[in-house]
Amino acid sequence: MSKAKKGETAEAAEVKDESRKHKGGKRVVRFFGLAVLAGAAALVFSKSLREKALDKLFGAEEQFDYTPPANPPQSDDSDDASSSGSAE
Repeated sequence: MSKAKKGETAEAAEVKDESRKHKGGKRVVRFFGLAVLAGAAALVFSKSLREKALDKLFGAEEQFDYTPPANPPQSDDSDDASSSGSAE
C-alpha cells in the first residue's frame, strides 16, 4: 500500500505543479484585463485624455478661422429702381 500512496502523491504533486503554471497565466490575463478596464475608465472620465486618444487615432481636428465676406455698400439707386418697377 505504501507504493500506491507514493504514486498517488507523485501524481498529486505533478497536478499541483501544472496548476501553478496555469495560475501564473491567469495572473497575467487578470492583470491585462484590469489594465484595459482602467484605461477605458480613464478615457470615459477624462475629456482631455479622450481628445488626445482620438487625435492619435484619426489625426488632429482642423481649425477653421471663418471671416465673413465684407458686404459691398448698397446704393440707393437699386432700391428706387426695384420699387418703381413694381408700382406699374
